[in-house]
Amino acid sequence: MQNDRFWELLARKIAGEASERELLELEQALKSDPHLHFPLNTFTDLWQPNKAKTSENEEVASAWLRHSVRMKEEGHIVSHKELPPSFETVLIEGSRKSPRRFYFWAAAATLVIALLGWWVWGPSQSVAEKMAMTTKKEPNSEVSTKYGSKTRIQLPDGTQVWLNAGSKLNYTNDYGKSVREVQLIGEGFFDVVKNPQMPFIIHTTSIDVKVLGTEFNVRSYPGDKTTETSLVRGSVEVIVRKRPNEKYILKPNEKLVVLNEEASPIHATLPRPKPVVEPIIAIRKLTYKEGDSISVETAWAFNKLSFIDEPFVEVAKKMERWYDVSFEFRNSSLEDLRLQGSFINETLPIAMEALKYSFRFKYEIKGKKVIVY
Repeated sequence: MQNDRFWELLARKIAGEASERELLELEQALKSDPHLHFPLNTFTDLWQPNKAKTSENEEVASAWLRHSVRMKEEGHIVSHKELPPSFETVLIEGSRKSPRRFYFWAAAATLVIALLGWWVWGPSQSVAEKMAMTTKKEPNSEVSTKYGSKTRIQLPDGTQVWLNAGSKLNYTNDYGKSVREVQLIGEGFFDVVKNPQMPFIIHTTSIDVKVLGTEFNVRSYPGDKTTETSLVRGSVEVIVRKRPNEKYILKPNEKLVVLNEEASPIHATLPRPKPVVEPIIAIRKLTYKEGDSISVETAWAFNKLSFIDEPFVEVAKKMERWYDVSFEFRNSSLEDLRLQGSFINETLPIAMEALKYSFRFKYEIKGKKVIVY
């Protein structure tokens, strides 16, 4: 392929103007000449439309852009049509807001400028050296979500991950080639593509979860009282880092609960006749509301905030992430109040009114703070 044609196809791809035939032509060019992957990565990173945007989703959009490029290089197509309304796909939203023709010429101009830099910088270094430098600068990929938002990604092997609010997922650039390992902070729901030759492993601060192909949820928020692994189907092997010689195999509808020693204890001011001492590690059944086929542990992945017989202080943590607010308890005895409820599209005021009506407490909402007393 002539160089001019490659740059034209690359510009049209970045601008979102490429047809299916042109994308196929570009893919064939990349397969025939692997060295072209470096300029593809470089110029895609340089081209960041709508830089003036300052919304809270900017970081997610950037992460999605880098992730999507790598996905396309691996030959995968990520479809966002199936995403629930509250699972944000910022890259698509951004592409709808501005004229596509403007982006095409802006991308072309960006490529021309980048080509000049490539011409000046290129002769003194080999392609291999440049690729090595790029790898050193960005050895891992990260997708993160802020409070009040959720998202879904598809990893290079086709595994799908739903990230809850306030979560981060990291994976190496060689994911799917020699390893399938990720690091999770927060909460994620995983639908793992089966590969007996290459197990899928999740690392958190307190546990490692190993699977071949299954559907499950992992919750590991910093500061939470527990870390939990909830299995929907298949099987998972869990290793608690402080007990590396012990392995726990879960069956469907089971969850492993690990008490986080570093978590702050819940304040209890009301007398308890028989204090409940939780084991450090326990295997329990998943919790279901009557008439609901979705467990409480995985309900968030279906846009439902659900809880049954949980202390108010723990429910408050979920609501802080869900609504991007903070809670302050002026009456500490309310922290131990056991709540249950389920919200889908309710706003924060409606949700608080429903809880107030059922459990008799007072509250105020001041900006992004909820005061309970």
